[in-house]
Amino acid sequence: MNNDTLKAEEAYAESLREPLEKANEIGEADIVVGIPFQSEAHGIGHVCKTVAKGLSRFFPDKKCVLACVGALEGEEALNVVQQVHLGRGVKGIAFLMKNKRVSGKAWTLRAIMEIADRLNADLALFEADLKSKKVNSQTEGLAPEWVNYLLFPVKEEGIDLVIPRFNCHYFDAPASTHLVRPLLTSIFNLKAGGLPGGILGVSSKLLRIYLADPNTWSDQVGEYGLDSWLITTAIINEAKICETSLGVKIGAAHPDQQSVWRQQTKAIFEQIAVGKEWWQQKGDIIHPPAIFGERKDHRPDEVAPDPIGSIERYKQGFNEFQGLYQEILSREASIELRKLAGSDPEAFRFPPNLWAEIVYDFLLAYCLEQAFTKDNILNAFIPMCYGREAGFAQELGAYRERFGAAIPDEVERLTSLVAEQEIEQQTEEFIKKKPGFSARWVEKEKALKPLLPGVTYREFIPGVPLVMPKELTSPTDEIVSTDSIYNAILQRYRKEFEEFVRERLNIRGEPISTDIIQSIKDLMLQVEKDMDELLLTGDLSTVDGTRRVAEAIFQSFPHSESFALKPEVSSWILQRNPPSNLLIRFGAANLAELEQNYGPNDILALSSLLEETEHTVRVWDWIAGNAR
Repeated sequence: MNNDTLKAEEAYAESLREPLEKANEIGEADIVVGIPFQSEAHGIGHVCKTVAKGLSRFFPDKKCVLACVGALEGEEALNVVQQVHLGRGVKGIAFLMKNKRVSGKAWTLRAIMEIADRLNADLALFEADLKSKKVNSQTEGLAPEWVNYLLFPVKEEGIDLVIPRFNCHYFDAPASTHLVRPLLTSIFNLKAGGLPGGILGVSSKLLRIYLADPNTWSDQVGEYGLDSWLITTAIINEAKICETSLGVKIGAAHPDQQSVWRQQTKAIFEQIAVGKEWWQQKGDIIHPPAIFGERKDHRPDEVAPDPIGSIERYKQGFNEFQGLYQEILSREASIELRKLAGSDPEAFRFPPNLWAEIVYDFLLAYCLEQAFTKDNILNAFIPMCYGREAGFAQELGAYRERFGAAIPDEVERLTSLVAEQEIEQQTEEFIKKKPGFSARWVEKEKALKPLLPGVTYREFIPGVPLVMPKELTSPTDEIVSTDSIYNAILQRYRKEFEEFVRERLNIRGEPISTDIIQSIKDLMLQVEKDMDELLLTGDLSTVDGTRRVAEAIFQSFPHSESFALKPEVSSWILQRNPPSNLLIRFGAANLAELEQNYGPNDILALSSLLEETEHTVRVWDWIAGNAR
């Protein structure tokens, strides 16, 4: 853990200290509804009132908590939240993160999940800017029923993750439509209707999986990459997933598309790399998730595309990165892209088969190519995204013109049907090309593996071998030599031992090993004698002697207060502060494997003996701040 990450974790822990104390006062809850926010002062009040109404109407017998967590700049929105009357049976926890380091969406979402986990509750997530409107006496957009639609499958059907299915315009959310959805289907075998957009139902069981590794929570995943990370993490961990029909989503802002494309690309590519063992072992059977609730006929607002602007950005990007394209893509694909770069806007088409091929090529390069940095690969991929976005818009525009000339009253409905067919065909192209992609992945991995692994053999303790790579990659992508680390540690130990021999054993000059051994033996015998005569008088081989020793310990080391840790609390602490030295000592791959043989309290006690001082300090700081 580098210094910046450590400071961020400290700021995060400080921000959560008081809210978790309040959660401890509440005890346990059945449901937590979480709303992360930034500065949505004009909309968050409506969201809170609607959610509170839904909890009271659909879960009147449940213990419910509304948790609103805001970024540092959300003071005005926090004031609005605190003025909302939540009604009977609904408690509130609302606060701002205290440091700019932890004000991003990922941190506030993690904080909400921590609170829900502390309360052992299921969780529903909402966005702070959701709106509603009345159409023919019906509510469209956010409604109290949404709370039930997100939580009923979790509470009654044992579902772990509930993803909303919205009635979206075919030009809305292009990164989700053209990249994430087809990759979820082809790689992860989940045919979902789209990304949740920050609205989810999550079981308490899945929450613990999300929170298991704090290193995955950071702003690096990006606000727009969180959805992909949450869904793919659930899939890899065999969570039960369903969808729920919510109609239309109103009020969501239209963010900068380049940021959306970049963050969603990075998130889904990274997760494909992380989950390679999962998807390589699975078959090709695609599972459409069950859908809870009836599909609503709410019509979404139209989204106007900008194909000319997207084509221009594609052409600019092609001119900038054409050298890299020649390295990453096939010769045929490079020729097609060059033709597109020189074509007139009216004739610009970016077919789905070309798009699927390019996505897989870039995915391989991002995950396995060593000649280019990941940032350069992402930069070069963004123009391809604009090309596909523009080609899709141009193709539907041509259909729209034909429908307008033949059946003017049915233009939008018919265009929507064609768009659905085009999106489905695009997904089929990804599915068809997946076997070839999988084979190329295996070949590329084999080519990257050295014939003989670069490892080094060391012994800190005589007779206890330590085999490790000769080089490691740091979190900042720097290559670090393990030999230099070993030599530095060895030098530090040697210096400390020489100081011990000189200052504690009073051996001067150049001591020989027999002198050191005899001095240590004399020291231990003297310590044992002093302990027997002065502190712990008693024979441990007898019951009476053992009693006298125990009484002497309590008399010599009096205490005014004591505490006990439940095993689940010890396990929670260990998950957030993994005992790496202990794992190595017992040959365990992870904490779960170690807990198969030892209880959490035993592991925590042993870690205090083997871990570095920083680890022990973090554990005790948490205990001191949370003991009650």
